[in-house]
Amino acid sequence: MNRSLAWRLWHLMRNPPAHNYLYTRTYHEPETVRTQSAAVVFGVIVGMFLLSGGVAVLVLFVPLLSPVMGAVWAYGVSGSVRNRVLPHISLLAAAPDGTLGAYLHTALGLMHRRQRFNDLVGVEIATLRTVGSIVINLPLMWWLVLEPVDEMRLLTLLGIFVASTALTRMLFWLVHLYCTQVGLLVALVAATFRVAAPIVQAAAVLIYMVIAGTTVTVLGLVLRFIYGVLPVITAVIWLQLVLALLLAVFGELTVRGLWAMLVYRLGAHTDAQILLNPRTF
Repeated sequence: MNRSLAWRLWHLMRNPPAHNYLYTRTYHEPETVRTQSAAVVFGVIVGMFLLSGGVAVLVLFVPLLSPVMGAVWAYGVSGSVRNRVLPHISLLAAAPDGTLGAYLHTALGLMHRRQRFNDLVGVEIATLRTVGSIVINLPLMWWLVLEPVDEMRLLTLLGIFVASTALTRMLFWLVHLYCTQVGLLVALVAATFRVAAPIVQAAAVLIYMVIAGTTVTVLGLVLRFIYGVLPVITAVIWLQLVLALLLAVFGELTVRGLWAMLVYRLGAHTDAQILLNPRTF
């Protein structure tokens, strides 16, 4: 079955090739002082943010976690891949997976090092997103019960609250998938250019921000339209359903566009078919 490119890429990101030499070498390579310092600073900032706000943290931190980490991936992976792969590009072109495999497996080794990638899809973050979804939807429940309710209306409101919370949780997952893949692919595309690493990193973050800004603008226009034509109680559910569908479609198109650009930059059309062959998933 021909599954979406975004799904196949996500499967590869979740299940990296542990037998691949470039992935294994990068995964086990000691981190530089700069990388360790950046990780510590980011961890301290996140820790202070989590300890300082209670409900405000859940409302603000949970939706922003994946977009921020997407930018972090774009910045960190682009410079590191550029420094590791580009100087040896002629030699790596002879590898079984070609230059595309060299870029991708090196990037996956960086993302999975010290379990950073798995931590962002682990139980702790999943629980935080679930609790955040509940907290974000509490004002909806409060607003809906301001009027006197009978038993049937109360059951209806509870059903709307549960459905809205589940949809919010699904949106968080889609945003995480989208931002992680865009961050990775933007980093890889930027790393193909023969310029200094700081320029590569700045370009990767800038491109990521442009894509993220475009996505937010499109989804914001849809939100405004739905709230303008539907009653609020109906719009709450339909809004999230439409946003989830649009995010899935927009994400697939964005991933396909970035993947095509990466393949074109590396001239790796044959390697792309091997790396993301649907029969291997």
